[in-house]
Amino acid sequence: MATDSRLPNWSRGHVATHIARNADALTNLCTWAKTGVPHLMYASREERDSEIEDGAKRNAADIVADVKESAARLSNAFAALTETELQTIIRTGPGGAGPSQPVSRIPWMRLREVEIHLVDLDLAPTFADTPIEYLTSLLAEVIPNFDASLAGLTLNCSEGSAFKIGDGDQVINGSTGDITAWLLGRANSDELARLSSDQEIPTPPKWL
Repeated sequence: MATDSRLPNWSRGHVATHIARNADALTNLCTWAKTGVPHLMYASREERDSEIEDGAKRNAADIVADVKESAARLSNAFAALTETELQTIIRTGPGGAGPSQPVSRIPWMRLREVEIHLVDLDLAPTFADTPIEYLTSLLAEVIPNFDASLAGLTLNCSEGSAFKIGDGDQVINGSTGDITAWLLGRANSDELARLSSDQEIPTPPKWL
C-alpha cells in the first residue's frame, strides 16, 4: 500500500482509503434522503484530506477490510431508499460545494469513482480495460468542465465517438481509453504516445 499510485503524492494506500471514505460520504447522502436532514458528504475538504492521510498509514489488511465494509454499508443504505426518497435533491462535494442532483445518481457517482481510482492504483487495469459505454458517458459528463480551458478541440475516438470542446479546430485522435486518460490528467507515457494531432497536444488542467 505504500507504493506510489498514478496520483502525485498519493500512495496506493491513499487511493484505497479515498475509495472507502467516498463510500461513507455517499452513505451520508443516503442518510440525508432517508431522514430529510442534510448530511454532507464531507464537512470540508480539509477534513476529507485529513481522513485520507491518516487512513493511508494503516496496514494493507486494514485498508482492504475498510474498502469492503464501507462498500457494504453504502449498498445497504442505498437499497433501503424508497422511490420517493430516491428523488431527494442533495448537494455533493466537500462542504456541499458540488452540484445538486437527485440521490438516485449515487450508483453512477460510485461507479465513476471506483473505475477512475482503479486505474489510479496503478496495479494493472487501465482505461483501455474499461467498458467503452462507461468511458463515453464519463467523457460526455466531464467535457463541459473544460469548455473554457481547452476551447478549440475535437476529440476523435477510434471506436466511433467524437467530442467537441469549443470551436473544435484542433483534432486529437486516439482510443477512447487513451483520450480519457489524457483528459483526466492520468495518462502515462505510452498512452500519450498513442495520441495524434497535427498540432501540439495541450496539457489539460487538473480535473478533480
